[in-house]
Amino acid sequence: MWFAWHGWQEVHNPSPLATPGYFDWLRYLERLTPTWSLALTLALLVFVGGGWLLWQQTRFDRWLLAAAGIALLALAACRPVTNGFSLLMAVVLAAITAAAGRWVMRRLAIAHEQTANTLFFAWIIGCGLLVLSALTLGSLHLLSTWTLGLALALAALVARHDLWWLGQTARTWRPSLPAGSSQRLMLLALAPFAALDLLGALAPVAAFDATWYHVFLPRLYLQVGGLDYFPALYRSLWFSNVEMLNLWGLALAGDQLVQLISLGLTFLLLLGVFVAARQWFGTQIALLAVLLLFTTPVVASYAPLAYVDIPLALFHLATALAWLRWIQTDKAGWLLTAGLAAGLAAGTKLLGWPYLVLFVVLTLGRLLWRPRAGRWSLLAAAILVAALPSVPWLWRAWALGGDPIFPFGFSWFTEATWNQCADLLHKAHFAYVGVGKVRSLAAVGVILYLVALYGSGIWLSLVWPITLLPLLRAGFGDKRRVLIRLMIAGMLVTLMQAFLFPMPRFFIFAQALGAIVVAACTWFYLTHGPAWSRKLMTALLAIAMALGLAHAASARPDATRAVLGLESEVEALSRGLPEYDAMAWANRNLPAEARVLNWSLRGSFLSRDQVPVDPAFQGLLDFSQLTDAQRFLTRLHELGITHLLVLPDGRQFFYPQGSEVAAHLDAFLAAVDSHLTLLYAHNGTRVYAIDTEGRVPPIPLPGIALCR
Repeated sequence: MWFAWHGWQEVHNPSPLATPGYFDWLRYLERLTPTWSLALTLALLVFVGGGWLLWQQTRFDRWLLAAAGIALLALAACRPVTNGFSLLMAVVLAAITAAAGRWVMRRLAIAHEQTANTLFFAWIIGCGLLVLSALTLGSLHLLSTWTLGLALALAALVARHDLWWLGQTARTWRPSLPAGSSQRLMLLALAPFAALDLLGALAPVAAFDATWYHVFLPRLYLQVGGLDYFPALYRSLWFSNVEMLNLWGLALAGDQLVQLISLGLTFLLLLGVFVAARQWFGTQIALLAVLLLFTTPVVASYAPLAYVDIPLALFHLATALAWLRWIQTDKAGWLLTAGLAAGLAAGTKLLGWPYLVLFVVLTLGRLLWRPRAGRWSLLAAAILVAALPSVPWLWRAWALGGDPIFPFGFSWFTEATWNQCADLLHKAHFAYVGVGKVRSLAAVGVILYLVALYGSGIWLSLVWPITLLPLLRAGFGDKRRVLIRLMIAGMLVTLMQAFLFPMPRFFIFAQALGAIVVAACTWFYLTHGPAWSRKLMTALLAIAMALGLAHAASARPDATRAVLGLESEVEALSRGLPEYDAMAWANRNLPAEARVLNWSLRGSFLSRDQVPVDPAFQGLLDFSQLTDAQRFLTRLHELGITHLLVLPDGRQFFYPQGSEVAAHLDAFLAAVDSHLTLLYAHNGTRVYAIDTEGRVPPIPLPGIALCR
């Protein structure tokens, strides 16, 4: 009943800023034309029929690999510069990153005999090297395509023997997947998700946070050649390790490589889940855990988007796995690897800092419990490694913004204390998921709701407790203790996350832990349960996969046409983002020195290179004072803002208080009417010229009709 009600509300009362959920695909189905419906039906039949043949027969494997290769070549040929070059550079970047990481692992004497384990930690260390390289070059104001390319070439030269090992491993790798096996079936089930997310990664960048700052900021850093602070863009003071990775994508190829990096980090998270689950429960359960996690709507939809939540979950998982290997082997290299991963997480998002503190506390407790020679120097080394990709962002926020903890501390927020700002954001995010205020009795219900919804994160949120019933029995032997510990860890992570920021995409780390637990219990039903339980689990798996697949397809419903070259990026973006036309007009008609205060947020990145755009409206913390025209215009003059872009409703405001801003929007525009000149209006989107000093508004450009 809850799902039916929630789905109906999502379809008929969609929030323009809602995090993708289970029922977004219903809106996609409502927009389907008969032609597309027929095409999707045929594709589904081919997918099911072809999948059954490939599952039952091994003689079609070469045909499948050949078809996949031809499809990639055709995809690259559709847009050689965009698709082809981005795919090529993604392979090159992944190979050099893995080789450099393995080179470090060999120096630390922690190279593993199993290829999957080695590759996972090599890529984690390689990501750390990429982040530190970009951070160093950016701090020295040496950021450019040439310097980043030179650093990549130097890494390839140093790790040339590891590159050779990687090539040899790729040539000799042969998967052993017998016909009709469960492993083969699960691997085939993963293929359509990977294909859909690949199309999404090659599509134009249009995700909300990506166009606001995850891709927009790296573009600005490359333009100025360093990690400058942009006063009108407070996000330039946030932790930016993922933005450092995005710098490599923008410098080496462009927007699509950034999204391919995001997709690669998603695959790396799945590899980490596979490595952990295989060590504890075997290959079948490991593949099932990967399948369950990848079919989760949040993961399936965010995989190709340039967001930071999946990388954050990846770094948390890598920290835990490396720390456990240190416990098992007592090799200092594993603790240093765990410290690097913890530092990457803390430098990726503010939510990573509690985990870094927990890492230090647990390490200290372990060293006190099991004394060893040089323990204090080892702890200091681990903390130093963790500090390299994290502390510089704290120092930068304190030095430039005045607040090292939460960088809202620059001049626009001097009237508000940290407590007021934190309380505002905390309440906003709880209201965002519809669970009321924090300081109320409803908090108990909130905790129970979040545990049920995100603790294991799979099986349509409400089904997962059924799969945990085998834990009450003795059917798992010595693995039962591992499962219970994993479940408790997932619940604790969920509760801690709930008290911080309870948005669905912030629980992916808990979902990764829950996927392993649910996979083990599900496998128990499929192999040891009665006939009715096997049928029930199979049906539930099919439903979960179908919903995840539909959601992955609907996350970027218009991606296919742009990726295949059937329409331009401008056409695709203009259809989905009403502010894009306004920004395109600004790029064509406004002078290069113009600065646009973009109240639409998402259009900020779309301005490309000519006109800087600053989504700085959140500086007015007291939204009730929005009609204070003089204060607003004075601040615009300080920032050098010359133009204003406005949407017709509250879609441009991220937090729930945006509705209050939208309510005052007309009053504000009326209050500053004498200082505004309308230059452009289309579909409710407007561009104004601003007179901040009482000067006469700028003379209209040829062919542009001004109106009041």
